[in-house]
Amino acid sequence: MNDPVPRSLGLAAAVFLFFALTTSAHAAEITIFHMADGSYYHPASGIHGTTEEEVLQQLKTTSNSATLVSAPVIPTATSAVASRVKAPKVFQMADGTFYHPGSGLHAASANDLYIKLGLDPNNLIFEDTSDSLSADVEQKPPMIAAVERAQASLQKQIDEDEAKLSAPEIVTSDATWRDVTLAVWNKRTEEITFLKGKKNGTQLQLEQDADVKVARTNYVNSEYVLGDKDTLVVAVRYPILKKIATSKYEVHDVVYSPFSKDLYVPEVIQEGENYINDVVDQAFQVMRDKQVPSRAYPGKLMADVVDKDLLKTLIIIEHSDITSLSRNPEDAVNRVLATFGLNKGSTYNYAKSGAGALGIAQFMPSTYTSFVRRTQLALTPDFEAGMFDHENAVRAQAAYLDDALASLPSVAREIGMGDAKVKEYLAASYNGGYAKVKTAMQIWDEQISGELAPYEIKSRSRLHAETIQYVKKLRYALPQIMGMNPQTQTI
Repeated sequence: MNDPVPRSLGLAAAVFLFFALTTSAHAAEITIFHMADGSYYHPASGIHGTTEEEVLQQLKTTSNSATLVSAPVIPTATSAVASRVKAPKVFQMADGTFYHPGSGLHAASANDLYIKLGLDPNNLIFEDTSDSLSADVEQKPPMIAAVERAQASLQKQIDEDEAKLSAPEIVTSDATWRDVTLAVWNKRTEEITFLKGKKNGTQLQLEQDADVKVARTNYVNSEYVLGDKDTLVVAVRYPILKKIATSKYEVHDVVYSPFSKDLYVPEVIQEGENYINDVVDQAFQVMRDKQVPSRAYPGKLMADVVDKDLLKTLIIIEHSDITSLSRNPEDAVNRVLATFGLNKGSTYNYAKSGAGALGIAQFMPSTYTSFVRRTQLALTPDFEAGMFDHENAVRAQAAYLDDALASLPSVAREIGMGDAKVKEYLAASYNGGYAKVKTAMQIWDEQISGELAPYEIKSRSRLHAETIQYVKKLRYALPQIMGMNPQTQTI
């Protein structure tokens, strides 16, 4: 914007400008506008301040060295109705403030920024959504808003490209260069640019000249590092290969936000925690609405029996390793929460074990099918679709835990799922089957703690080493989910 005073200042600014011009014959005079919001504005420099003295200090002058001309405040009640003007484009920055690049002005909110520009926020015309920052957008942290914008843009690209295809692309090898698009967010300007290229492991070949490296390769969840510290990858378009025959794969592009240390911030972690809480609450409400009965406690509802904290912890530890959890439980849990904060309904939908376990719940197809047969649970019949629907997946988890408790000795049911030790029995059942847990309960602490040698465990129990590690992961993660200090929590 080249004008000393923006054209959009309207009637009040015109009066101010006229007043300033009538005094411009005095070379030493400095014109400072007293704005409608009470602030003071020097149009030649764009400097704002809460007092005249503050503006003069920023101008490196004083009222003693120059004649101060302070424009009068024009009462809004007596002013004519101003013509509506197009809203200038403003951006929400990484620190939550709002920025107008034409003037270089910042403010705590979009409305405050419009007022600083001499505009009435209620008298602006927003020609399209890109010019407007709605109240909903303002309330979202900048990084989360950027992730959502990037994901929406990439998904639109996929939808447009798929509309042109008569059938999915077929490839004959899963070890191949894959077409990718990286959505790169500039934290300073709020702009999102898209870098297209090909990726094979840690090798990345981009069509544009950009300093981007693959720091860690993990298919759709690979981590990218950029040379410009003001920029980061907030989403990717990545091809998932679905095997349809021997050496034949269908290509399905998906959108995902891979975890990285740059995206590992408190607001994203909180977003993930909120998402998991909401999904679990929705699942329990559906079970309650459908009056799904408990098998562990006949006459009670499953929603009144299954422990929510246990469910949430199982989701966390299914996607955490024992090394990370033992080293820093809070950090390990928060990393999973951050992934949920970034991807919400798509989180871990492409996480598939070698044995075929899929999604946030890591259910096996045969296990899921057995619960689909229980029509009162109203689970989605298709395995993949059921695992991709997180609320549906949580209901399947709840049914499994209720069945597991029903199969354990009566002492476990008498204590209830709220007990920490019973939670361990059920976690072990979830990982290795409840038949094995029954024989292990008598020597539980000795085998989990390592007091018994592997051959002793094998002769007196049937728990696999993986299941023992799974219970250890529960011990690290559960206190974090319950908001307890792991150093003082006794299990």
